[in-house]
Amino acid sequence: LPTRFFQHRSTGELASAAMGVGAIRKMISGISSVAVQGVTMAAVNLTLLLWFSVPLAMVAVGLLVVVVSIFAVAGLWQVRWQRRLVVLNNKLNNQAFQTLRGLPKLRVAAAESFAYGAWAGEFARSRELQRRVGRIRNLSTVLGAVHLPLSMLVLFMLLAGPARGSLSPSGFLTFTAAVTMLLTAATQLTGALITVVAVLPTYEQLRPILDELPEVQSGSAQPGTLTGAIEASGVSFRYSDDGPLVLEEVSFRAEPGEFVAIVGASGCGKSTLLRLLIGFDRPTSGEVRYDGQDLAALDQAAVRRQCGVVLQNSQPFTGSILDCICGTETYTLEEAWQAARMAGLAEDIKAMPMGMHTMLSDGGGSVSGGQRQRLMIAQALIRRARILFFDEATSALDNETQRTVTDSTRELRATRVVIAHRLSTVMDADRIVVMSQGRVVQQGRPAELLADTSGLFHELVRRQLQ
Repeated sequence: LPTRFFQHRSTGELASAAMGVGAIRKMISGISSVAVQGVTMAAVNLTLLLWFSVPLAMVAVGLLVVVVSIFAVAGLWQVRWQRRLVVLNNKLNNQAFQTLRGLPKLRVAAAESFAYGAWAGEFARSRELQRRVGRIRNLSTVLGAVHLPLSMLVLFMLLAGPARGSLSPSGFLTFTAAVTMLLTAATQLTGALITVVAVLPTYEQLRPILDELPEVQSGSAQPGTLTGAIEASGVSFRYSDDGPLVLEEVSFRAEPGEFVAIVGASGCGKSTLLRLLIGFDRPTSGEVRYDGQDLAALDQAAVRRQCGVVLQNSQPFTGSILDCICGTETYTLEEAWQAARMAGLAEDIKAMPMGMHTMLSDGGGSVSGGQRQRLMIAQALIRRARILFFDEATSALDNETQRTVTDSTRELRATRVVIAHRLSTVMDADRIVVMSQGRVVQQGRPAELLADTSGLFHELVRRQLQ
């Protein structure tokens, strides 16, 4: 699915939706056979009742309507609370996930009790909803146990009173057996219908995933082997249809093997532009082109497989360092060590007791911030990609390590698009693109932009040196 789909949904919601597929399958399995059996049994027994006695058959139908109505009301009442429970459980799952992920921050702020209090309040509401659903289920169970005896009691009273003598003993036994099977079939059908209705809250949660178009569609063209030429032509972007433009008429071009740095004040749209360049979002207007091909018409996954990308605040997956560097691709141990050397991480790995097989905790919490950044850089460099995208990828590195990374990426002769604030990162660029309030206000070589004392780049450098 497109990356933008995940931006507007919480982790707990997505996890619950993923588990909902199995829950729906489990709930509706066998429904069709129950429905066919129930309809057949109901039709046969209703015909038999009408053949015996139309007035008594109408009484049986009346009992049927009453029983089905009671079960239907109880079932719909249960679904009402079930829908609220699904929404609340999604909220609880997401809250628990966010609390566990942000536990260090909560401890720094001494806010554990507040986080627990917020979760406990929602959990108490969840338990109350579960109790209500449980009471309705218990009521349905009791009704299922008593509706047949009560229905038979009504028939006995009729046959002992107003309808006395209308049926022979053998006919009476056959008639009551048919009524029993008719009511049983009707309650089975009602239960099947309620089960289908009960699936609706889970299905409603799953429906956005089913309705969303996949990122790779059948008409997407293959990009071929990229040379490294990238162009943004008149790119504008807004996050919502009625929101303001975050990027406006942004245009620049990176030639194969060129080092382009994108700079600007915080919030000027640099990271948003990078997301557009790698296809995470689609421009509101304008085009992003790779080797002259519109990215929107290409298989974007195939394009990204030829790129090395390190996003801001990227974190490794749980696993060994070797697994993290290699990712989903198959590389040799020597290739992994070469990527680590290019990222300036090899000596750090050698100092670890298990070397490349050192296990990382979730999010890379067992290594330092600088090591985490170099790990993500190594993951991008091992591909020997023709295009590299770095978004503040060296912000936690010292100057010496950053120089190692810069030299290594230069040796790859890959096109490099780097977002950075540090002067030492961008001064080696072949060209600098300066952004302000979503627009490109300057482009040129570092020396040329520094010489323009009235330009924004000169002002950014001056502020950094103060």
